[in-house]
Amino acid sequence: MFTDDAQPVARTRLAMAAGAYGVDPRPQGIIFGSDLTTQIHDAILDLDAWLDGMHLPDGYGGPAVNWAGDSLDYTGPGLDWRYEGIIVGYLNLWHATSNPEWLAKARAAGEDLVRGQMASGNFRNSSFEWNPNTGGSPHEAAVCVGLLRLALALRSLNDPSWTRYYQAAALNIKNYQIRHLWNDKRKAFQDGPTVPSISPDRLATLAEALFAMARLSGDSSWVERYAFPILDVILAHQVTSGPLTGAIYWRSSDKEKESRFFPLLIARCLPGLLQGYAWTGDGVYAEAIRRSAHFLINQEYADGSFPQVIYAKGQRNRWPAWVAGVGDILRSLCQVQVLEISYNPGNGLVWMLSGRLEGGAIRSGVGFGRAMVLPRRHDPRDQVPCCGWVDKAFRFLTSFVDPHILEIMLTEQQEQVETGDTDA
Repeated sequence: MFTDDAQPVARTRLAMAAGAYGVDPRPQGIIFGSDLTTQIHDAILDLDAWLDGMHLPDGYGGPAVNWAGDSLDYTGPGLDWRYEGIIVGYLNLWHATSNPEWLAKARAAGEDLVRGQMASGNFRNSSFEWNPNTGGSPHEAAVCVGLLRLALALRSLNDPSWTRYYQAAALNIKNYQIRHLWNDKRKAFQDGPTVPSISPDRLATLAEALFAMARLSGDSSWVERYAFPILDVILAHQVTSGPLTGAIYWRSSDKEKESRFFPLLIARCLPGLLQGYAWTGDGVYAEAIRRSAHFLINQEYADGSFPQVIYAKGQRNRWPAWVAGVGDILRSLCQVQVLEISYNPGNGLVWMLSGRLEGGAIRSGVGFGRAMVLPRRHDPRDQVPCCGWVDKAFRFLTSFVDPHILEIMLTEQQEQVETGDTDA
């Protein structure tokens, strides 16, 4: 349901921006020079090859690093938020090129999730930096977003297998998210069965899943009973006046909000709010998006990076600075341009691509050692690429793909393989 009240924004563009057709919209009005365009397409193909190399029999594996903790001992499959960007990234490539091989990769990723789902609805090893554990948040919600985006794409082809991925997401949302995390008193999903805190970015990811559930099922109760209440909670966590206008508190207990503001997590709130606006045309969502978008734009450093966290008095801590992970910030800011928000992701894109590694990946972040109690300039985690960060770069880059350029590069690669000239 996309209301006529969403004018003057074109309804088709708004629906695309809200992910209604499974793929991300191509950013409008953004043109890069030939060198940067070439880098984008080189990086897409390198990341695709790297992801192939990270795929184990039961899913995409490898270590995980994060500001709050790391999983460096467990490097097996992780059925966590990495699948959101991997699935949507491959769907973006399929939609842009009409090449069924990209759709097959998205479907294969969906099969990892279906096979790795437990009877409880949870997914194995779904906790990213806390793997091997299950019940990860926002990870299982992000997994559901990936599954439902795949279902939307397949349904658009009249492929009956879409129900397989829809049912997997529905099982998780019903049996875990609603049964164990819904807090009826606060009208929100809490962070864990025994963790009563509430985090807006996690709610926003769930909102995306709930809107997709409603579109696929035709049952609006998914959004009326759950999505709209949690969007209200997100709005209640937004600062609406003063120098931090547009910032969104990281999390809250039933007594107070925690005064830390993470640009990445604020950015991940925007697509969910955009879904609310696309569904209702209610300007409350549009204004909230504009406030947060302008806050994020004002936080960007000259080199295209963003601070890790901003505190209540405006102090900023840069470290660790996300590199591949900045893709989610850039993606969100580009998607909300449908609301006439002006933003050029060029500097951020250059920053992200500067992190390309010889093996084809993009480093997760830099400055992990500088964030420690006893800071150090060099930290091995600065060199560790992770599927759960690389997916965010991959997803953003694929929204700019030019099918003609990509086809030329793929042909050149194939010719090099056939002639043995792989160093060309």
